Amino acid sequence: MSRTTKTRLAALAAAGALVIGTGLTATMPASADSKTGGTITIDEISTPDHWDPQRVYTGEDLAMMGTFLFRSLTQYKPVSGAQGNEIQGDMATNTGVPSNLAKTWTFTLKSGVTFQDGTAVTCADIKYAVSRVFAQDTITDGPAYPITMLATSAAKYAGPYATQTSASTAELDKGIWCGTPANQKAKKQYNTGNVITFNLVRSVADFNYSTTLLTYAAVQKSKDSGEGYDRAPQATGPYFISHYPEDIEAPDYFQLDRNPNYNAASDGTRNAYPDHIILKNNQDPSVLDNAFITDSASSSLYMGALQVANRGRVWNTDGTYKTGDAAETPLAGRVYNAYDPYVSYVAFNLKTGTDNGVTYGMNCLPMRKALLYTLDRKALLALSGGPGLAGDYGDGTIKPSMGADYKAVAFDSSFGDFSGASTGSATVVTDPKTKKTTTTIVAGNGSFAAAYKWLQTAKADKTQGCKDAVAKAFSTNGFTYERSRQTASGNLAVAVWKSSFGKLGINVTPRWNATGYYPRVLATGWTGDFGGAGWGPDWANASTVVPELFGKDGGFNVNKTWYDSKYAGFASLLKSANGTTDRATQATYWQKLNQYSMDQAWVIPTFFTKTQRIWGSNVGGNYQWAPYGSYAYNDLFLKDTSKSDS
Repeated sequence: MSRTTKTRLAALAAAGALVIGTGLTATMPASADSKTGGTITIDEISTPDHWDPQRVYTGEDLAMMGTFLFRSLTQYKPVSGAQGNEIQGDMATNTGVPSNLAKTWTFTLKSGVTFQDGTAVTCADIKYAVSRVFAQDTITDGPAYPITMLATSAAKYAGPYATQTSASTAELDKGIWCGTPANQKAKKQYNTGNVITFNLVRSVADFNYSTTLLTYAAVQKSKDSGEGYDRAPQATGPYFISHYPEDIEAPDYFQLDRNPNYNAASDGTRNAYPDHIILKNNQDPSVLDNAFITDSASSSLYMGALQVANRGRVWNTDGTYKTGDAAETPLAGRVYNAYDPYVSYVAFNLKTGTDNGVTYGMNCLPMRKALLYTLDRKALLALSGGPGLAGDYGDGTIKPSMGADYKAVAFDSSFGDFSGASTGSATVVTDPKTKKTTTTIVAGNGSFAAAYKWLQTAKADKTQGCKDAVAKAFSTNGFTYERSRQTASGNLAVAVWKSSFGKLGINVTPRWNATGYYPRVLATGWTGDFGGAGWGPDWANASTVVPELFGKDGGFNVNKTWYDSKYAGFASLLKSANGTTDRATQATYWQKLNQYSMDQAWVIPTFFTKTQRIWGSNVGGNYQWAPYGSYAYNDLFLKDTSKSDS
């Protein structure tokens, strides 16, 4: 799951042979009525990428929207601690019934689940919702698990917006059937019924974890406007969107009010304490930092992180928060600092091309390795607050918390080590007559010596990809580094990149995106050279990391790896990993695939990260919700409902 401060991780105990379970729904009693009422404000420096449930794929948004707006077939228990990683039925009566060696999964819907217009949710609404994922030219940026798991072939079924034929309908039916497996065998389908069956191309013991994603949230065909559904999604949860900004790139707000047709009796889990939720988007980060540090935003949540310059006002270098006279305002009970499920990294664009006469893409392995080794991660770590706040150096995209799926990546030591520090110097001299430049490099400590040697290898490589990469590296603007919204902290980070690359004589120029960052880098026509990203597993299996990030059908393949000549070898290993039903064997495949991606330097791993959060003192019930590394949206309430920041 992608990061914007956002992700999820679920602790599925899966070791040894195929594990199959059907856990029953657990309910949580509502707390005291005194917690009900008021308006909670959520302040964000950007804006959510999507509100269309099938397109939501950042953890914080999944947590927030999955609590307030949309219900899926299953859900994570909204409780603190490790128990929050367990799943239960949501729209479904339980966590699903597997059969046929977990190649078939059947769910029965609860009675009383409705859309915001009062229409009852039926099997057809969920089948239609999932079918939208196959319209990859329209329903972009969301999870792609239905495409990779269901028996429906994406090559034969292009989604509900394409012209439908008897063949396309039959293809969708292969993967999704309204009725029981016995009904499907008898060719009897009940679209208005409450039973839905999913047929998979392989055994997936933890398929019911994928159904926590809003991919499986219901959509009425009659209300679907395709790409426009982002602006008018139909809620099934306790709130609906009552105000949507005309211009999402400008500072404005989204407002959620109580859904008059929400049937709490069909739920039993969602507390829905506030009367209103207001999400203020595209806010000034400096203003927000000060408001939360001084607690003038006492009834609000900060969906983001304090800027580097302001972190010292809240946190000590060891990661503890300031107390006593050192704190500007009391911080106890309204901050936390904890490891999250994410790995932060920078993804190289492996698709090459020309845009307005300028080449883009990084189809040159030695140049990618030169940049990998030259980045001064030690400087970035210090900038981010050191180990106490930023976390640990990463070595790939699988985090050690993944247990058996993780194995430390072995880097090629023939050119030098891959460490945090990267120091050295470069002198660039330009001949005034020929205008040719000569770069003299003095290799320093840490990874820089390796970077220097890889750069020489790139210069000696006569493939077109390396010729283009070398030429661009030493051009005036250099490589294009895709970034999200420009902030003071972002400017400081870019300065480290410029300094690191500058030691090799390589230039880099950031391209800032005030909104729509992930849709841009995920687009097939992305013209950047590399861009930052963060990822956490959708549940505790690297099947939700490696295939999603690097597989051709993955939902978050920023790299466009299939344009790399080495992708075929990766795809072969990936097919074997997805085809095994033995969890221990599968874990070894994930280790090999993680190593493979780093051998090809598809990414520069930066940190296994920590997250710091701060909120207003009038907001109660908060903690880090483990599966998403998010706020505890279900338990949030106002201590004094008469106070509001809206």
